[in-house]
Amino acid sequence: MKQFYELEVPFQTVDKWLDRYTGMLNDYVSTLTPQLSGRWHEDEMKIKVKGGDREEDDGSQWKWLWNVMDKGTRFQLASEISNTKNEVNSMRAFLKAKEISKAIPHEIV
Repeated sequence: MKQFYELEVPFQTVDKWLDRYTGMLNDYVSTLTPQLSGRWHEDEMKIKVKGGDREEDDGSQWKWLWNVMDKGTRFQLASEISNTKNEVNSMRAFLKAKEISKAIPHEIV
């Protein structure tokens, strides 16, 4: 803002704008029903997050991030974070994707 309009905006104000407009976008996107191809992919990855029960020296811990995405549209249907990597947590991500999409896939990878 300073570079183009010679306005100095405190970072706290920008942070409030981001919170406000992110919430508005999330509300709008949650009303959409995506057109899906019916082929879903799930992937998991190990991530390091701050805080939690089993903290390491730097105050972080390892968790698992599960993402379910439609193959044809590349639409991310669901994300889920879990403490362990097992079929129960995998299924939670799929159930969340099913609820969001209001559809049943014909193929799961």
